Amino acid sequence: MRSGARAARPPRASLAIGLAAAIGSTLFSLSLAPPVFGAAASASSDQAALQTQTLTLSDLPQGWKATASASSSGATSGCVGRPFGASQRIAQIQASFQDPSGLPDLFEQISDYNSPSTVFAKGVRDLNRCHNVSISQSGAPLKIHVARLAYRGGRLTAAYTLSFVVKNASVGRSQDVGIDVVLVRVGDEIVEVGLADAPRPQVSQLRSFVAKAIADIKQHPQSGG
Repeated sequence: MRSGARAARPPRASLAIGLAAAIGSTLFSLSLAPPVFGAAASASSDQAALQTQTLTLSDLPQGWKATASASSSGATSGCVGRPFGASQRIAQIQASFQDPSGLPDLFEQISDYNSPSTVFAKGVRDLNRCHNVSISQSGAPLKIHVARLAYRGGRLTAAYTLSFVVKNASVGRSQDVGIDVVLVRVGDEIVEVGLADAPRPQVSQLRSFVAKAIADIKQHPQSGG
């Protein structure tokens, strides 16, 4: 079992299948628009290349399962714009997973860009000015507080912590939830890895997933990169 694993605990209901992926991809805007115009000819091959780089169940602690992302309607107020939008994006791929006890939720999204340095710098600059955002998650409004996350990773790494409260129907009360997200530029690609848990995820576990994600990308580099 990998170092990211935690001790077994009693099963608990998940807040939502793919919660981290739904909220993360909405706030960071990696999947809200089509690829850059003119990239259609190479998009399929780039997409296939990204697929070989994503985390798989063999990378995760025993018992984890792959999940489908829940849907979010997008940002309704707060952070303006799409920090990591599609104006220079060529292709993207996403994967999401869940601990057997219901939480944490893990998601990864890899995007290939024509101008990764510019996109990353602008995206980080925009996110650093973002503090509160309201989105619709499965029809219910969520008010999310966004802050910088203390995370050592170098100049090509940015990390954020998202916190909010949801109604947990299984226990009949509100519950504090945290999503920690790390963004790393690796060559022409930007990888986003997020971990959601209640009341908040373990940064040490997130760090192990990020390290594995970067290793997988470097092990299967893009042919054009």
